[in-house]
Amino acid sequence: MSAGVRLAWLITMVALVLSVPTVALLILGAGEDTPGDGFGLGGYGGLAFLGAALVFVVTGAAIAKQASSNPISWLFCLMGGCVGTGTLAYQYADQALYVADPALPGGVTAAWLQNVLIAPAFGMLGIALLIFPDGRLPSRRWWPTPPASSSRCRASTNCGSSSSVRPWPDSPRQRPSPSCVTGSTTWTS
Repeated sequence: MSAGVRLAWLITMVALVLSVPTVALLILGAGEDTPGDGFGLGGYGGLAFLGAALVFVVTGAAIAKQASSNPISWLFCLMGGCVGTGTLAYQYADQALYVADPALPGGVTAAWLQNVLIAPAFGMLGIALLIFPDGRLPSRRWWPTPPASSSRCRASTNCGSSSSVRPWPDSPRQRPSPSCVTGSTTWTS
């Protein structure tokens, strides 16, 4: 087994390990109604995102085992890792900011992390669909599409990590101060 195949299966094992606390947080938050639930990652939506993440990483590892040079395998592993970790971060942030009393540490950071990780996965899915099945573009006319999708991924990541984007500002424990209007994010209790 080559080093690339081992790396793909390592990513799969990490995703499987991360799915355990994600499911635990989903179960803990099952009876809670929080403002974060409207986003779609709570409840059945969170379970669906977790399932998608596991399908992505297992598919990526299986493709890497057969054809490790195919970029689709690495895109699928990366998508699964991003979605799985982002879903865990979302579940933790939901618990930390809305459910736990007293508040858990790192809730805002977890909300920021989920913003940074999940959005680019959709752009990666577009690239994977474009280069399916052999890892190459359909023709030379398509060469501008992957850079455009990649820049969309970067823009999503930049917007998600921007200081002006406040994760869940209506949290009962943390509210933005008036200085957020000017673009800086300062949290007050």
